[in-house]
Amino acid sequence: MELALIGDRVRDARRGLGSTVLVEAAAGFGKTRLLAEAARVAGDEQFAMASAIADPGDQNMTFVPMAQLIAALAGALGGSGQSVVAESAPAWDVTEIEARLERAALVKPMMICLDDVQWADPGTIAALGVLPRRLRSLPIVWMIAYRPGQAPPSLRDVVDRLVRGGADRLVLDRLGEDDVALVISDIVHGQADTELLHLADRTEGSPYLLVELLRGLLEEGLVHRNDGLVELTGDELPVRVRETMRERLNRLPSGSRQAARVASVLGRWFSFSLLAAMLDVSPGAVLAPVDELVRTDLLTETADGRLGFRHDLIREAVRDTLPASARRALQRQAADLMLARGAPPLQVASLLVAGADTGDRFAAETLLSAARSLRSLDAAAAADLGRKALDMIGPEDPLRGPLVAQVALSLHIAGRAEEGKAFADTALRTVLPPAQEAEIRLQIAKMLWIPAEDRVDAARRALALDGVPLDVRANLLANLVSSSQGAGRFAEAKALGPEAEQAAAASGDPTVAAFTDMCLAMIPYAEGRFVDALERQDRAGKRGTLTDIDRPERDAVRTRFLGPVEHPAAIVRICEAGLVAAHRVGSQWTAMVWEQQRAVALLVLGRLSDAAATLEGLYEPDERPRVLNTVDASGVVALGQAALHLGEARTLAVCVDLATATVASTGGELRVQAGWLLLRAALARGNVAGARELLDRLGGVSRGVPRWPMWQDDLVWIARLAQSSDDSALAEAARIGAATRASLNPGVDAIAAFTTYTAALLDRDTEGLAEAMTGLERTGRLLAHAFATEDQGRLLLDQGKRETGIEVLSTALERYAVLGAAWDAGRVRRRLRDVGVRRRLGATTAPREGWAALTETELNVVRLVAEGQTNREVAEQLFVSPHTVSTHLRHSFAKLGVNSRVDLARLFAEHGNER
Repeated sequence: MELALIGDRVRDARRGLGSTVLVEAAAGFGKTRLLAEAARVAGDEQFAMASAIADPGDQNMTFVPMAQLIAALAGALGGSGQSVVAESAPAWDVTEIEARLERAALVKPMMICLDDVQWADPGTIAALGVLPRRLRSLPIVWMIAYRPGQAPPSLRDVVDRLVRGGADRLVLDRLGEDDVALVISDIVHGQADTELLHLADRTEGSPYLLVELLRGLLEEGLVHRNDGLVELTGDELPVRVRETMRERLNRLPSGSRQAARVASVLGRWFSFSLLAAMLDVSPGAVLAPVDELVRTDLLTETADGRLGFRHDLIREAVRDTLPASARRALQRQAADLMLARGAPPLQVASLLVAGADTGDRFAAETLLSAARSLRSLDAAAAADLGRKALDMIGPEDPLRGPLVAQVALSLHIAGRAEEGKAFADTALRTVLPPAQEAEIRLQIAKMLWIPAEDRVDAARRALALDGVPLDVRANLLANLVSSSQGAGRFAEAKALGPEAEQAAAASGDPTVAAFTDMCLAMIPYAEGRFVDALERQDRAGKRGTLTDIDRPERDAVRTRFLGPVEHPAAIVRICEAGLVAAHRVGSQWTAMVWEQQRAVALLVLGRLSDAAATLEGLYEPDERPRVLNTVDASGVVALGQAALHLGEARTLAVCVDLATATVASTGGELRVQAGWLLLRAALARGNVAGARELLDRLGGVSRGVPRWPMWQDDLVWIARLAQSSDDSALAEAARIGAATRASLNPGVDAIAAFTTYTAALLDRDTEGLAEAMTGLERTGRLLAHAFATEDQGRLLLDQGKRETGIEVLSTALERYAVLGAAWDAGRVRRRLRDVGVRRRLGATTAPREGWAALTETELNVVRLVAEGQTNREVAEQLFVSPHTVSTHLRHSFAKLGVNSRVDLARLFAEHGNER
């Protein structure tokens, strides 16, 4: 049955369809053998093959199994210009691995076999949660095997996600009675008698142990055949099962026995030279012992010359023959040797964790270095390393403060913010030197995933300490300014400004001064002084350039300040250039910010499908957090708004649920941002009372309107709500707010247009709306322009100007159709029907299927993919991320009715000229 399923998946790959097969089995139950058989089947079909096996020591590394896969693919493809090279895995990210696998799969169908994934590093496990789904349109068969009893929660979550996505799940359970009888018949060539069957039952259905038992019985002559019946000749177990591994090793020469024991602490795979160095002998002196271990099936050798135990059960058994103290000493020796040979701290981390004793400060320092290098790649693993290092040092050690800060920050980056804060709080209950305590509290103040009030509290507590270093104090004040605004304490943030500037100057650190300027720029922005905010942000940029800290992160953050004052098309171009630079240096966080800001600009431009596709790539439903944070809030809110206009109910529901949880559990600006999506959704459903109640809960116009208005149409919507609820006080608040914003930003055309729009809407002034529409179109606010057209048509009808009103509403309908705003187009059609005018659906709405349904961007993606380009290559040409290309491709598949790149290329060759 298992092989039949695998055969089906191999044939699917021949047709261009990818698949995932999960193999679940305990140790010794045949998963490795099944993967070998799967590889044989794929090999017969001339597939490119890549296999890797995880080792318990890999859990503190990053992408170790993935490095093995890439190396195997390089061999399978013959290095034929595919740029598939086994570089240092920690230099990669998931996007890089995705691009390499995609490029290889375009050459020929592939089978990827990953064994013992329960021991894989968190980075590899996370990658397996997304790569099979993203690469499903390519001819790749993923075979992923693991032991369920040892699978970490992260792997179990990935397995559940893959199964929901259509992965096959093969559970290799213990052998049944009939299966045991078949194995016995196959090995001993006869039918087992009752006693032999009873003895076989003691293997508890483990194929590995059963085979070992039967081979041992045959080797030692403990069975004989009598008329086809195989009988036991005694009641003792064979040596290979009865004796312990110690006894098995004792049968080997002393040199081989010693080599095996030392090798068992080096991990699943190790080099010949490292084993020689551990034994303190020349490589030549190890030849005979290694040959003996290979001959006796204890060790095996890989194609690239590494040594390893033939089965992990053997390695574990050999390692267990060592006294615990000897094992720890050998592990520490191995770490020292590898470090002396230039191995990075990360590579020896697992050995240090296992082999270092309490008080081993060198080991703790090395683990801290390893954790720092790992943090940006796998923050959860970095936190674990930091914890291990803390266990090695005393309570008074000066290293304790930096380690606690490292662990807390790593947990926060890993999305475990509450745990990170709790960890730091526990450490802070002990007596620490003020400098160490301040450093720990500074890390809490930087945690964007925890409530702003907690960040404010952490910064204030640290600032109350005596003896805080000047640079730390300046950083604390800058973070306090930022956190206070996030908590809605705008007056406090402004009052802190002068003190923060003085502290930055006193620190004498230009980097601190630049960071302080970035935080202080948020004050005028929150006050609606957008031009002043941008000037302050640019001041930070100049300082950064002069002090050689011109970081991509600063440039990405600056783009948020451009929204109110710059044409969205220009912002798109800036973001595209930044995205290219971020991918070039491998800065994934910065790339996410660039892409998020690009999507917001696309939304303003009215390119709804492109905006949604970009944001879906960043915030896929299975990967979204339970509650928003200050980093992803604007992106998810923008995705919700795009889904609202597009009429994509499922995506909107996900975003609304997330925003609802955020409003219920957070405060400050984050709560307002999430609440704004709920208000817009309520108005779209016609729930005016619910929208009004929500605005009151958020604090009214003075506190319930986002202080970071990315779209600048917020007060227009307040005016629209005031009209719908016949609330004169709310209308006046919207009017005053819009006029104030214009006065604070003279000469900014987009703000002037929205101010005119707000006043005209409140005054029911159709000529004023026409003026606003001119300004909105000129400044690229095309979605708002379509809304203003609708508002003008609606007012004309209300004023009895039927023909003109119908004409204007028909124009609005056409504009919504061009933008793909199906929800809004439906609203205008209903309004036209109310006055006796019907518009055919097909005449005003883009089709949902076929070539005509593709957006311009989707068509470009399809064309490039059909030409054989990878997602990364397409992304580089279109100035987007590979994730966005993948989302466009998924949408295109659905519209064209295909599910593989092979079908897409064929269809494009036949019908691509239809567009």
